[in-house]
Amino acid sequence: MKPFNFQRFYDCKRIRNRHIREPGLWLYVRRSNVYRSAKYGVLFDLANMTADVPGKGALTAFLDAWEPKVGFFVESILNERLVAYLLRRGYAFTNPKVEFSPDMYKRGPNEP
Repeated sequence: MKPFNFQRFYDCKRIRNRHIREPGLWLYVRRSNVYRSAKYGVLFDLANMTADVPGKGALTAFLDAWEPKVGFFVESILNERLVAYLLRRGYAFTNPKVEFSPDMYKRGPNEP
């Protein structure tokens, strides 16, 4: 069976969470809970990301394709370079006082 990609996950509303495959990237995604959706204006949680070859643009390509359509919540970030990268892309901290393993979000285009 071919792995789900994000488009297939997005279209299949009955599936709450899934490991998905994008070019050069494995992601574990969830539909955000009502609290996160309302507070942060996000629709999907990115709970785990693994690039086949880090630094080759797989995450950038994924975010470039989907950020214009949906908001993302990225949880428990352990990679300092990823934090800096997401800040450059316009993500914000859910709690700026958390220094280790922060959560970040970026609102979707139609979210308040």
